[in-house]
Amino acid sequence: MKTFLAIFLNISLLLHLNGQENKIYYNNIINELSLTEQEKPLIFLDFWATWCAPCISSMPHTIELQKQFNNKVTFVYLSNEPSYKIQKFLEKKNYHFHALIDNERKTEDAFKVQSIPNSFLLNPEGEIIWQGKPTEISLSLLQRFVKIYGNDKGNLHRFEYKKNEIEKTEKWNEFSCSKTNLFFYEDPQVENIFYQSGDEFFLSGNLKYIISFSYDYPLNHIEDLSFQKHFRFKAKVKDLELFKKIIRKYLKKKHSYQIHKKETEQEVYFITDNNDMEFLDSHIYNYERGDAQYIQNDISIKIDNATPLQVFLILNNITPFTFIYKGKNKKKYDWNFIYSPPEVLLQQLKEELNFNLEKKKRKVAVYEITSE
Repeated sequence: MKTFLAIFLNISLLLHLNGQENKIYYNNIINELSLTEQEKPLIFLDFWATWCAPCISSMPHTIELQKQFNNKVTFVYLSNEPSYKIQKFLEKKNYHFHALIDNERKTEDAFKVQSIPNSFLLNPEGEIIWQGKPTEISLSLLQRFVKIYGNDKGNLHRFEYKKNEIEKTEKWNEFSCSKTNLFFYEDPQVENIFYQSGDEFFLSGNLKYIISFSYDYPLNHIEDLSFQKHFRFKAKVKDLELFKKIIRKYLKKKHSYQIHKKETEQEVYFITDNNDMEFLDSHIYNYERGDAQYIQNDISIKIDNATPLQVFLILNNITPFTFIYKGKNKKKYDWNFIYSPPEVLLQQLKEELNFNLEKKKRKVAVYEITSE
């Protein structure tokens, strides 16, 4: 019977099998995983975020499955959000599941996750034996997999804890400013990353990204630099704006960077609210408090809890367009855009979100960075 079920499931779910051992990487966790839980035959892995309404609405279903299969299946929920935000969500919902945090999105890349919610079932060797939305894994389907693999011992290597690359280095130098210590060093290997963990802020990337982030300049308004530097920064500060301020002071004092602002003529889109902007209130919802964080891939972007002004500043960084928001709506929403090809984004803004777009030529500020 076990052999028959194995053949049946392998045929019906052939498209989901990859025949490879897959690891779940994480750099923080809320509600630790015991050795026994890591060795259970099956792992149910759910990619989610606090701002993702379908993710949250599916949790009662998977939590109920966890109660019934707790001795054979380890349920883990993985997000790339700051740990403090996940902790607050769990407390609010009174959930006690294993919340793994992967700020570097290494697991997301390994599993080729393009959208959430997205969930996977791994066998004892870490092979993907099922993939789909968390609400699509039924009680009967999970029972079949438990019959096949329930007596096997799971490989501990399916999980890999790895302290964040930004945090683990021992090369930090120190810069004191405003009674705060900024830790830094130059590293040509870093990627453009920002995240917050508790009261500590981390930032890494090339100089163009660092300047765009700390000065709030659109990335596409900074001219290519004739020299290139890469940095890592971290600091314990009270808020993001202070973090940015200290980085700006560091750049000026330690590297003598000069920022030359000049104007050039560009085509820009002036964005105004339609007469009936109640459309946003009825079609876009803010499910959990956030801070204008976003997740993107090559095609789409999801923006968490942002005002229209914040949204258009973000879109200025990732699209060839320059948007200038002239509306008055200061409410915060959760957004989901397709921005590639760029024309699709313009269509969404006009036809789906009901914004008015007016294309004009206008002198806009661009920034040239030089070093003495």
